[in-house]
Amino acid sequence: MTDLCNSITCPDGNCEGCRDGQKWCQDPRCDPYCGNCTKMQDDEYIGGLVTLIIVACLMVAFIIMLFLYGPSMIHYEN
Repeated sequence: MTDLCNSITCPDGNCEGCRDGQKWCQDPRCDPYCGNCTKMQDDEYIGGLVTLIIVACLMVAFIIMLFLYGPSMIHYEN
């Protein structure tokens, strides 16, 4: 893509996926179309952390509801 950044189609070196004639994967105009760009590791870490927090909150809410309403659902026969 570096050759593309210096070609006739990109005369100023700042077209999609390029910055000052060099490949720039963080260009919002080229996402997700830039070839040979790897996804940022920070995005994957943050996405996993958010997912983990959501799952943990759902589990805590389920356990609280189980303790609050669970005993009232069981009918003991004497």
